[in-house]
Amino acid sequence: MPVQDCGLLKMSEKNMKTMTTAIIQYPLPPGAPIDAVKSGFLEVAPFFQRPPGLLRKYFLLSDNGATGGGVYLWNSRQTAQDFCEATIRPMIKERFHVEPSITYFETPVIVDNVSSEILFKPTSNKSTSDWRRGSVFASKDDGNH
Repeated sequence: MPVQDCGLLKMSEKNMKTMTTAIIQYPLPPGAPIDAVKSGFLEVAPFFQRPPGLLRKYFLLSDNGATGGGVYLWNSRQTAQDFCEATIRPMIKERFHVEPSITYFETPVIVDNVSSEILFKPTSNKSTSDWRRGSVFASKDDGNH
């Protein structure tokens, strides 16, 4: 499998290590209208197009509307922690008057079913920018997943 540029991720050699996923959860105000919460997510979404190192962001809302949150894919642990602690945590505290839960995870493999690729970092002593792409092993409808 040849080494390829991960255009989807646009990672730079300088700060690329293993990607980090941050999962943030916080209680929403009791009785908050779900449509208002969703509108609030859409309103702040453009803000998350700007942070350096943020590759993807998903807004989360529990089925019962009691919990909000986000899943963030970052190009490094340091970038994730810096932004989450300096920007996201205070934003949630100010807006909802609660302390969010923030958990960080190393993200060594990504399955991208949109592009039919698997992105991973080999475990050998390769360069820190040596991310690879591989095809998904079988078609999505063959029942082998």
